[in-house]
Amino acid sequence: MKLNLKKDQALLINKILPQIDLDSDLTDDELILMEDELGNYLTLHCLDADYEPNYEGVLCEEILEILGNIPADA
Repeated sequence: MKLNLKKDQALLINKILPQIDLDSDLTDDELILMEDELGNYLTLHCLDADYEPNYEGVLCEEILEILGNIPADA
C-alpha cells in the first residue's frame, strides 16, 4: 500500500525511519513499524511542558491518523 503524504510528512518519516521506502508498496510490517515509531517519537520528542505537540508532533498526529484510517482489508 502506498500512502498519500504531504512533503513534510514524508520528510519526517524519512528522518525517523530512513529504511522505509515511501515510493514502494508498504508491507503490513512496515506500516506497523511506522505507527509504533511515530507514536514513540511524538511522545518523546514532540510535546511541550503542557503536552501540546510542536510542528513535528502535529505531523506525527496527521500521519498516525492516516495510518489509523487504512481499512483492515487493504
